[in-house]
Order: sequence, then structure tokens, then C-alpha cells
Amino acid sequence: MTPHSRTALACEDAGWYDRGMPAPSQTASSQTASSQTSPARRSAKLPLLCATIAVLLFAVRFASQSRIDLGLQDEGFLWYGAQAVLRGDVPLVDFRSYDPGRYYASAAMMAAFGDGIVAMRAALSVVGAFGLFLGLLAATRATSCRWVLLLVGLILMAWMQPRWKVFEPTFAMGSVWLGVRLVERASRGRALAAGLWIGIAAVFGRNLGVYAGLGLFAVLLYEAWKLRTPGLVSRLGSLALGVLAGYLPMLAMMAFVPGFFDAFVDGLTTQVESGRANLARGAPLPWSVDYTGATALESVQLFLTGVAFLLLPIVYVGGLVLTLRAPRAALERSALLPCAVLVGTVFAHHVSVRSDLFHLAQCYAPLLLACFALPRLLREGKQTWPIVGIALGFGILTLTSITQETPWVRRAAAARAGSPYVTRAVAGDELALSVRMAEIATRVPAVVDQLVPADEALFIAPHRPALYPMLGRPAPTWDTYLSEPASDAHQERMLRELADVRWALTHRVPPGPGNQLGLPASNPRVWALLQEEFERVDAPLPNGHFLWRRR
Repeated sequence: MTPHSRTALACEDAGWYDRGMPAPSQTASSQTASSQTSPARRSAKLPLLCATIAVLLFAVRFASQSRIDLGLQDEGFLWYGAQAVLRGDVPLVDFRSYDPGRYYASAAMMAAFGDGIVAMRAALSVVGAFGLFLGLLAATRATSCRWVLLLVGLILMAWMQPRWKVFEPTFAMGSVWLGVRLVERASRGRALAAGLWIGIAAVFGRNLGVYAGLGLFAVLLYEAWKLRTPGLVSRLGSLALGVLAGYLPMLAMMAFVPGFFDAFVDGLTTQVESGRANLARGAPLPWSVDYTGATALESVQLFLTGVAFLLLPIVYVGGLVLTLRAPRAALERSALLPCAVLVGTVFAHHVSVRSDLFHLAQCYAPLLLACFALPRLLREGKQTWPIVGIALGFGILTLTSITQETPWVRRAAAARAGSPYVTRAVAGDELALSVRMAEIATRVPAVVDQLVPADEALFIAPHRPALYPMLGRPAPTWDTYLSEPASDAHQERMLRELADVRWALTHRVPPGPGNQLGLPASNPRVWALLQEEFERVDAPLPNGHFLWRRR
């Protein structure tokens, strides 16, 4: 047997190695040739291979992109929250936040790296590498060929965008992996581990807990129905016990941190009463995109981005049909497709509440894994090249859609347009920024440092939370991100918090679909306070930014 054929054999029969079973395609001679590396040893090496690929890919991503661009809104929201935790503040109680897990996890790693934006991105890279590791573990149920896993890892990592939202795809891929483990060997121990994962997911985001919980619950029911494995009730009990154990940090905070339970309930009530968790936006399907004025290349990019959205219903509906109709032998051969489809269908709700490319990316990993799993579920034998073909197809889709939103592509596009990025210091870190962002990063700190005394509070609105850590000033209000219409009670609280604040920095929201988020519309009573009790200060701020001083 030639070296090439031995490599091909190792690549083709991954699913059998994963279970410690000899592949039926192996002949006696191939078994003799591979006697020095047993199937069990090959299987044991797969986690190390996946970890190596994940760490290397995210190390390259961090090295190449960690000092490019700055998100003043959502990225700044996480940055401020992580810094606040480092100061001893409590999420939800002392500042507006998502569920606290992501802030404590980021802050724990930032304690070693520092409190700057690059340190936070380093912490998020660690989270992302862990999530990619879990995704690659799931992908080994389709192939164990090293270079194919590398290609799969590149595509999965490319869709882990934006970089401050790596928690979402991490929990999606982890849920798929734990579902696969449950189907391969249903046991109370694995059900307990799945429940623990669900509870931990809920600590990082109540929506993530719901998604992981519903997805893995569906996997348990599917496995019991399809494989007729006894003991479903005991496994469901273990799942529930695991959920409780994983959610213990939140339960402990509710019991022992003053004000946390009330803040949690208030946030949940507000979310339910508002009827939405995000900003509604229709999906840019291929036939609904406006191609007017677009170049041929831009039209192709817009079309393929629409295809990426269209694949959600196609893959999940088709995958559910295959999953329900698949014979038991196919499920025993590969559990990846049904688990990816069941988990991914639930996680797809995340993009339904706001159908933009970034929200699509945060829940796209299960779809990718489902497509990679399709060849092995449909038939036995050689599967490497079908998987490679699927990966190359998604590679083209990735390059023309989500990759266009990565920092290094934006910087390259700006350079081609004759507006190259410039280097500026942001809270101690040197970053390459667009001309507009560099102006904000330079002039706003200069004006504030000159005019606003260091011992006086500064209110920043409506949604530039990154300016607080950039300026080294804590927010005087609980809400640092005035991104949606506020209730009277919410505005009343903010007015009380602003009673002794003498300085404010606002920016005008540009005209467009998001102009309802401007301060006059979202918080009219706060805007009225600025108009009645403050006056504008003549200061050389970037266009659209205004400094206010109380009369």
C-alpha cells in the first residue's frame, strides 16, 4: 500500500475509528500495515488534533486582527462590562448587561492580560478557540483527515463573528457535540453532562440556555424514539439535575448578592413586556436585495449573502426530513447530522429576531456541521472528497459574505478606496483605525481631558459605551447603552442618577433604519433634561458629537 493510499484510508474511515471499530473497507493487509497504530490510539489522538487546530487558527486570527478596528457600540458594551467587573461591580445590578457569565469569564482572563481592548480580545480568543475545539470534535464524526479538519476549522472560525460574540457559536457547537455523545451512547452520565452545559449556557445568556436546553432535549427524545434505548426517564432526570448544577452560580447570586434577583426579574419582565429581544429586520434573501447601483462583484456578494440566509430553511427542513426517515443503521453510523439539525433549528431563532449577517453568523455553525455530516449519514465508504466539495462550496460562500465583515478585509478595502487606516492609541493599546474612528479616538479624549475635570462624572449617550473605558471614566448611570425606547420608570431612574451630573457627551444618530434609536426618540425625558438644564460647550469635537455642561 502506498503512503498516499494509507493517508486516504485514514481520512476516509474516521467515523469507524471514532467508535474504536474497524472500518469495513479495511482489508487484512491494511489492518496489518496499521497494526502499529490501533483504532483506539487513532481515536485518542483526535481530541489533541482538534485542540491543536483550534488553538493555531485562533492564535493566527488574534495576531492578525486584534489591533484592527474598534466597535464603539456592542464591543464597547462588553468591554465596559468586563472592566466594571474588574472594579468590583455586579452585572445587572450596577450596570446594564446581558447575563453575567460572559463578563466574569472575560474579566477572569483579562486579570492576567490587562484591562485594555486588546486584552479583552485575547480573552475572547481563548473562548473562541475552546468553541472551535468543540465544533471540530463534532466534525470528527464526519472525517478525521487532518487537512480536511483544518479546512472545516477555517470555515467554522470564519463564521464565529463578530469577535465579541464568540459565546453564541461556542455554545451552539458545544450543544451539537454533547448531543452526538448522547446519541452514540445514551447514559445518565452523558445526560448529566448535557444538562450541566445547558445550565452554564444560561449563565452566559438566558436565550443560550433555552436554545441549548430545547436542542438537547429534542436530541434525547429523538434518540429514545429512533434507537429504542431504555431509561429515557432516568436520563431526563439526569439532564434536569445537570441543568440545576450548571445554573448554580446564578442561583447563588440571586440568593446572596443584594439586588441581583430583583434586577434579573426586572430585566426579564422588561424583555417579555417589550415583546422582542432585539431589533426586527427582514432577512436579505436573494430576491429581496436591492442591487441598484451595485457593481457585478458587489451583486454577486449580495446574492450569495442572501443564499447564506436561504440555506437555513432549506438545510434544516431537509435535514429534519432525513433525520426522521433515516434508518437505525445510518444513525448508528453517524449521529452528527440529526444532532446538528435538531440543535441548529432551535438556535436559528437567534437570527429571526434580527436578520443581519452578524446574527446569522452567531448561529450558523450547526448548519455547517450538518452539511459536513450529510455524506456519512447517506452512505458508507469513502467520504473525504464529498466533504471536501461541500467545504469548498461553503468556502466560496464564506469568502463572499461573512469574510467581508472581518477587520483585515475592511482595512484592505479602505486602503483600496484611498482612505488607509491610521494608528492611534486607545486606552494604552495601539490600534489601526479608519479615518473617522481615528478622529473620534483622538479628539474626544483630548477635549474631555481638557474641559471636564477628572473628578467629575461624564454622561455619554445614546450608544457609545466604548468611550467610557477609552476615557477611563465609569458611567454615572446604570444604563450605558441607550439602544431602545425606555419606559417611564427607566427614564425616571436615569433622571435621578443624573441629578448631580454636570457634564454630558452626546452624538447624533445618522439618518437611516436605526434613527429611532436616537436619544430624543428613545429617552425623550432625558433629552428634555439636556435641553432645559444643560448648555452646549463650544469644543472641537468630531462632527455629530456634542459636549454639554449644566447651567
